[in-house]
Amino acid sequence: MSAARPLHVVVGASNVALGLVPLVEALARRSAGPFDLALAHGHGRSFGRPSRYFARELPGVLECGLWPALERDGRPLASALVLDVGNDLMYGVRAAELATWVAEVLARLDARGARTALAAPPRERLERVSRLGFALVHATFFGRHRVRHEDVRRELAELDAALGALATARAFVQPPIAWYGLDPIHVRRARRPEAWETLVAAALGPPGAEPSPARPLSAGERAALRGLRPAWRRLWGRAQEHAQPAATLADGSTIAWY
Repeated sequence: MSAARPLHVVVGASNVALGLVPLVEALARRSAGPFDLALAHGHGRSFGRPSRYFARELPGVLECGLWPALERDGRPLASALVLDVGNDLMYGVRAAELATWVAEVLARLDARGARTALAAPPRERLERVSRLGFALVHATFFGRHRVRHEDVRRELAELDAALGALATARAFVQPPIAWYGLDPIHVRRARRPEAWETLVAAALGPPGAEPSPARPLSAGERAALRGLRPAWRRLWGRAQEHAQPAATLADGSTIAWY
């Protein structure tokens, strides 16, 4: 990472993993030159506990290597974005405990001088999920954990209120229902550029000038993003470590994953 350019942080889970290309492109449109992006994300990522997705395990966001990396870097953050907050409810975590984890993440970002945007779970879409739809989502993404539809709905309402309180001094994004299709938790592929433009704009604030025209990432850059490896993971029971940043784009921008 270079001390002469902006450093952005994005904390989330599967929507970050699925939307890395439009996320990076949205940041590039708002940047006058190269930037550094530090991520704490991954399918099924928990804010406060280790989480497993099939054969891969990642540490909780609060325990991952992002925070010592930011401390070593020393730069103030240009922006930060926190999303995918509702995953932990599907692991049986209560809303009150999850809200304390999110509050700690926000406090750490505040300490780095970040202008932070917080995105709520898609409550409007989730409230329309039938019992069958809930069972399908649960079995597909969170099958190892037993939670009840009605319990998650109740905790989601409590979490939404807690996040609104945390966001009083921050940009707060309520995802529109139009971003979602049959899958109630992942932004539709066709809507991802719009969603990331909205989220990045919330984190960075109104542009001083019109955003630059999009520079579509090359096939090689897209492949590099798809092949990102985190600083630490456990895969098939074996711990693995990978040097960061995990990818460097053609303009020198870097992406690190913790």
